[in-house]
Amino acid sequence: MSAYPSDAHLIQFLQDELSVSALEIAIVLRQRQTDHDPLPMLLWQYGLVTLDQLNQIFDWLESRTHSVFLASIPITVTLLS
Repeated sequence: MSAYPSDAHLIQFLQDELSVSALEIAIVLRQRQTDHDPLPMLLWQYGLVTLDQLNQIFDWLESRTHSVFLASIPITVTLLS
């Protein structure tokens, strides 16, 4: 399981919550040099999201990362008699 949300989840967030169009996302994805180029930063550099929106994206990514991380931790519960 990846420690970070997939691009598909991020793209869904961008479209649903920040109203970034599919065309704008496609433009940035074509300009990516590698899969590791940060999509949020590229969107901001191209002027497709504001600094406030960039912060919203990072907050969302952080919350998703913590959720994925916490879900992957095995928990053992011992019941006391």
